[in-house]
Amino acid sequence: MSWTANRKKDFRAALLEAYRDRGRLRVFVADALDKNLDEVTRGCHQLNP
Repeated sequence: MSWTANRKKDFRAALLEAYRDRGRLRVFVADALDKNLDEVTRGCHQLNP
């Protein structure tokens, strides 16, 4: 899969729509990637807690 600028933008929008808070996104990342959200984001992205 090629990650063009538009594809990244669409993916980001879909994630924000599906996971409107950090807690829900944390569960998804743990389940899907077996990782801690802070590991994946390197602690630099802030979402609503």
